[in-house]
Amino acid sequence: MNILEIVIKGMHCEHCKKRIEEALKKVENIQKLKIDLKSGKTIIKYTGDLDISIINNIITELGYEITK
Repeated sequence: MNILEIVIKGMHCEHCKKRIEEALKKVENIQKLKIDLKSGKTIIKYTGDLDISIINNIITELGYEITK
């Protein structure tokens, strides 16, 4: 299993976190994901290939930003 670590900027509450989790869990190959609301640190565990541009598009369409 591969791991991708990113930081998502703009999350303010549990609702924000859940919106992102629900959207990312629909992406093919993502097996697990953990988001720390306070720091924005997000750990994505996946198998196979994962296109970061797809992740970035989902995050920005929801109104947030990947900062790392």
